[in-house]
Amino acid sequence: MNNLCDDLNLCIIEFLDNESIFNVSYVNTYYNRLVTNNDFIEYLQYRHHPIVFNLIDNLCIKCNIGIIIINDENDLSIIRCNHLP
Repeated sequence: MNNLCDDLNLCIIEFLDNESIFNVSYVNTYYNRLVTNNDFIEYLQYRHHPIVFNLIDNLCIKCNIGIIIINDENDLSIIRCNHLP
């Protein structure tokens, strides 16, 4: 997958949840460089993402890196991750 251009890889990564993105960064140095880029981190902070709860039903600090706004009008979506506090 290193033969794919950065833009195509970023489009593919766009559909992953935060925990999977962090796991992709452990694959090799190419993906680590791609995921730890400042522009990509800023994108992660401001993208639409469901609220993530960890294994013991607390808000996951590692996966919820963005701003979380909860109101009555939004459809509240929740996913789980495998992190422990």
